[in-house]
Amino acid sequence: MGKAELLELAERVEKLDGPDPETDRLIHFHMVHPWLAEKAVKWVHAAYEGPTDFLWWDQARLDAKGEGYPDNWEPYTASIDAAVSLVPNQAWWWVEAQPLVHGQFLAGCADERVATGKTPALALTAAALRARATTLPGEEG
Repeated sequence: MGKAELLELAERVEKLDGPDPETDRLIHFHMVHPWLAEKAVKWVHAAYEGPTDFLWWDQARLDAKGEGYPDNWEPYTASIDAAVSLVPNQAWWWVEAQPLVHGQFLAGCADERVATGKTPALALTAAALRARATTLPGEEG
């Protein structure tokens, strides 16, 4: 996964209204198994001649019609503890409520990578993804 994809994922997290298991799944595959995510996305783009939300590791979820399928990834978008696990190399981080914007939080992580979110977990998850993106080669983020 490249810098641009991590930044896109951070933007997706910032737009969420609350916890989202599908976004947690994407973060898991891009952070824990990046080689798998990259191969799967390339394969799907080739097979469907363009981007699609369907990825081959979702077959079990499709077979179970979304029921009873175990989600073995961290709830990054729901839990501040899971969000902290994304902070790179034990970097410092912070989260604060924005007093003038009801229901909005601001988070920073490593070298002032700042993000917003509707919950502390969402804000910190986005900030941590932005911080991780700075460790990758590519355009400035």
